[in-house]
Amino acid sequence: MGEYKRGNPTAGLGSIIGGILSLFFAGIIIFVMAVIIEITQFESGVAAIVFTSINLFIITALAFSSYFLAKKTTMVCMTNLWTVTALYTIIGIVHMAVKISEAAAMWYILFHLILLFVYLLIVAPIILSGIRQNAYRKENYDKSEV
Repeated sequence: MGEYKRGNPTAGLGSIIGGILSLFFAGIIIFVMAVIIEITQFESGVAAIVFTSINLFIITALAFSSYFLAKKTTMVCMTNLWTVTALYTIIGIVHMAVKISEAAAMWYILFHLILLFVYLLIVAPIILSGIRQNAYRKENYDKSEV
């Protein structure tokens, strides 16, 4: 039977380059928050840096693993994954920009923990269904060659 092939062989290199670029982006963002804006002067400043670091870690991990996830899941799954991650990032940054100076650390942390929980609650089924759809597609692809 024929082997199920997908993707471009140079896509792995693109994933590595994207991951390295997102590492530099994460470093720049953390530097701007800590040194230029001096976000640690606010009560919720340390929590803001922690949750921004978590967010940037998620983006970097997705950038590094996109090639491998794309091979295991579908393109629709990857699009949904990046869209939900972008929404999570936007909501987190907007909340940080609006509430950092007035939010107590406890409420700031609680909001971001709930936001992270909801993000993971949405992402897990997306990845699992993408893997299942890809396996179904692969199975039907192999049967069509017989």
